[in-house]
Amino acid sequence: MSIEDDRLAGAVEALDALGEFEHPWMGAAFAGIPRHRFVPDAVWMPDPGGGYRALERSAEPARWAEAVYAPHAPLVVQVDDGRPAVPGVGREASSSISAPSAVLFMLRALDVQPGDRVLEIGAGTGWNAALLCERAGPDRVCTIEIDPALAARAREALETAGCRVDVVCRDGELGHREHAPFERVIATAAVGHVPHAWIEQSAPGGVIVAPRIVPFHQGGLLRLVVADDGTASGSFDGGVMFMPTRGQRFTRFDPATLITDNAWEHSVEDTTALDIAALDDVHARFATSLRVPDVHHLLEPDRGQGRTLWLADAAGTSWAVVRDTTDGGEVNRFGPRDLAQEAHDALVLWEKTQRPRLWDFRTTVTPHGTTYRVGDTDQPFAQDPGAPRR
Repeated sequence: MSIEDDRLAGAVEALDALGEFEHPWMGAAFAGIPRHRFVPDAVWMPDPGGGYRALERSAEPARWAEAVYAPHAPLVVQVDDGRPAVPGVGREASSSISAPSAVLFMLRALDVQPGDRVLEIGAGTGWNAALLCERAGPDRVCTIEIDPALAARAREALETAGCRVDVVCRDGELGHREHAPFERVIATAAVGHVPHAWIEQSAPGGVIVAPRIVPFHQGGLLRLVVADDGTASGSFDGGVMFMPTRGQRFTRFDPATLITDNAWEHSVEDTTALDIAALDDVHARFATSLRVPDVHHLLEPDRGQGRTLWLADAAGTSWAVVRDTTDGGEVNRFGPRDLAQEAHDALVLWEKTQRPRLWDFRTTVTPHGTTYRVGDTDQPFAQDPGAPRR
């Protein structure tokens, strides 16, 4: 038995013991479509000093196989959009193969049935598309990849494995109207706004599963059911962390470049009721992001003088620096918006609505935006106009 086959057998046993194979087809597909046959020989491991270092299969086969079959860890297969400045060294992860447990979690939510037409956004290595093909059937899965090199490699891996999957190289946010309608749509990259093309290209009663990313929180797995009127409604199945689609990447928030000396001199000094400690709760952060979806934050650890929270809007026109002191909160704010007050108001509403958790929020997506409600209440908790239709 090869190192890879041994690791595959161990992963099947471990995931089965954890109850990850909710349906028999999932265990059979996992065992019958070896993950290592879809992973490139060079993968990227986090460097303790920051960034990523290449791990070559030929140099460290045992470590490579271990990384491929780690049950709960994703594996980076591309850095810097395939163009690292230094060979063997990467700055930013730009594509990964999701952890086996995360893949199975999303497949359970998607609930693909034999014969379903499936649209996958983000082919990556092609392994997830192969699992979908095993369930839906040959020629029933279309997977979209925006990166030409990744698309070509996924196509080759799928053909070698004998999986009849249509691999299309284009922007996944546009969907694939030529093969619509789809009974199932799954995104393996996170979105801040669900593209309405996915809803338009879904059959009534179709299911859309996509990681929803927000600035204050790692995000949640959104499961929507499409209605006859072209809207989609659903809820969050749990917390997940995925790279965003390339069209919805967040700009890295760097206070040092945003807050210049000149801007600081013109900032307003004030006090604030914003409780920084409340943002330690992941559900509070998620709720805050729903109310202020365009505000990024950076919460610094306590270094003996209290904690500091940096806030900035996506436009870069307003920011706030909140310091948590023994006498209360102090803030320096700049620009037309009072971001500390907006965050405080969001937390107050979260408290008034009985501190709802991620999965307590119901979501409705229409051509005009997204509405979030807590449970079955009629009163919206938050409304987001969403991105312009493309």
